[in-house]
Amino acid sequence: MIFSGIGQEKISLNEVPLRAGLPSTYFNGETLSYTISSANPSLDKLPQALRLTLINSDGEQPEYYTCNLLPEAARLNGHLRLALNEKKGQWKIQIQDVVSGQNTQISFEIR
Repeated sequence: MIFSGIGQEKISLNEVPLRAGLPSTYFNGETLSYTISSANPSLDKLPQALRLTLINSDGEQPEYYTCNLLPEAARLNGHLRLALNEKKGQWKIQIQDVVSGQNTQISFEIR
């Protein structure tokens, strides 16, 4: 999976090589934009069902930042708007393949 932005980390999810990258810093009220895609250009589709979750600096998973994604192609674009009064600190974005349960995380900071 690729998250548009700076910093990329290679991972493997469901034996599909994926890449994750995300800007390392956001501010309250900003929009977190993402693109999810396979690192393997020969694949024409992502796993069938993905769950995107944000995990705050206290380890909580606010429901308002959680969504299910049903990719129909090899690339999926989306965004989440951060609240104006969101907790500051290190956060994580987690993508989970709903079928296999495998997941990956990447960290970012809210200042």
